[in-house]
Amino acid sequence: MWVLLVFTFVISVISSLDYILGFKYPRFLLVRTEAFHLAVFALCTYLYIRWLLLRLSPRIRGLNLLPFDLDHHLKFNPPEFIDKGFSGLTKYEQFWKMKHKIFSYCATQGYRPYMEDRMHYMYDPNNNLSIFGIFDGHGGLYVSDFLESNFAKSIRERLLRYGTRRKLSIEGMLDVKDPVEELLVTEVHRLDDVLSRIDPNCTYLTGSTMIAAIMEDNRYLSVVNVGDSRAVACDLQNCVVPLSKDHKPDDVSPLH
Repeated sequence: MWVLLVFTFVISVISSLDYILGFKYPRFLLVRTEAFHLAVFALCTYLYIRWLLLRLSPRIRGLNLLPFDLDHHLKFNPPEFIDKGFSGLTKYEQFWKMKHKIFSYCATQGYRPYMEDRMHYMYDPNNNLSIFGIFDGHGGLYVSDFLESNFAKSIRERLLRYGTRRKLSIEGMLDVKDPVEELLVTEVHRLDDVLSRIDPNCTYLTGSTMIAAIMEDNRYLSVVNVGDSRAVACDLQNCVVPLSKDHKPDDVSPLH
């Protein structure tokens, strides 16, 4: 727009000089009108093309399309190692709750002055191993705190040291017996011994139930249960399937 205004102003000046000075051939003294028109037109065209290229250069080079290409749109974030316990949960009044894309957790304190129950979730993406644990403390939180901090870590280390079901199935060892079950039972007894040796005064009247689900390779599920906490599953027909049995002092069936 400003180029056209300058062009109009110059034409007016030339015409005014022609009229005021009375030159017979002012156009030849200054510049021929046709040549001047051509020069102004060329200048306007050059400036317009330069402005247009400057404005459209990002589109020409595709820079504004970069966020929409496949590399950015389908950007893959590798799974991270998850080690989440009760201490990392947010408390809403008397409730603790957490919602993850593959699990949820909710707990209430009840009438006690402090929370005795604990939970823990560990996910190892490199070995495709998930460990869920619920620990219902009673008489204090010493034991449930210990299990929250040590159970999943100990189970994972033992499984990786002696072999998961995936590795043992490849080696053909699962047809005779279930070595993973023996590993889990051995590790639970070892943790119980460690607890009793740490401080007998703290564990004498304090305890905790334990219910844990261990998923290997999204295929093998093991449930570890000590006490009266319960684990259930839902089958394809939306029916509830119990995965654990309560341990009672007067029930001798678990001994057989």
